[in-house]
Amino acid sequence: MNRADTGQEDRRFLEWLRDWCSNRPVARIADPERSAVVVVDMVNGFCKTGNLASERVGSLIGPVVDVLKRADRAGVSRFLVAEDTHRPDDKEFSAFPPHCVRGSGEEKTVEEIASLPFAGKFRFFSKPSLDLTVCTDAGDQIRGWIEDGVSAFVVVGDCTDLCVYQAASHTRMTTNALNRDARVIVPQRAVDTYDLSVEEGAALGALPHPGELLHRVFQYHLALLGCEVVSDVEWSTE
Repeated sequence: MNRADTGQEDRRFLEWLRDWCSNRPVARIADPERSAVVVVDMVNGFCKTGNLASERVGSLIGPVVDVLKRADRAGVSRFLVAEDTHRPDDKEFSAFPPHCVRGSGEEKTVEEIASLPFAGKFRFFSKPSLDLTVCTDAGDQIRGWIEDGVSAFVVVGDCTDLCVYQAASHTRMTTNALNRDARVIVPQRAVDTYDLSVEEGAALGALPHPGELLHRVFQYHLALLGCEVVSDVEWSTE
């Protein structure tokens, strides 16, 4: 395939991807008592203030709160809430500007989520890297829930191509390795990523980050791994 043909095929794929992302079904979960919700990095430093705060990510607060409220009403009792948390001299800051430093307040889950009346059910934990299972016990928690019979994991938060991708893919790989049928579900309305144009990236000395393109591509990647990428989720108690 020559370069012209490759470019044409790339355009065809991107057109297909746009249509695919626009036509995701609603996931219906029949057993809320055997479900879990994983909330990834809905913290002040990504939603409200700081070097990596993003309007796109901040706009997730309402949809994530809605997913959590509906899960609680349906009877879901398992909630894992990851909070990106770093040392002042963190090695990750060679790739990203300083963010979510411990004690700054940026590392705390936004008040709209942390103050929910059923937040006592949430298991909060600090994560020091993009992967919520590295140097934490979150992986053991997820594996334990799978072994206890959890049949559906709903992953929400940010960013689609970074920490959400790591969380959902780890959960999918764990269910595969344990040979279990647990679903890993990523609702589009409750995940997103940030925008950084080529010009803005050049001015900051950072890599550009086309949010909508990467949001779509990584939804596709998650589907390739066997995750269910859906428009929304609904729990049924019937």
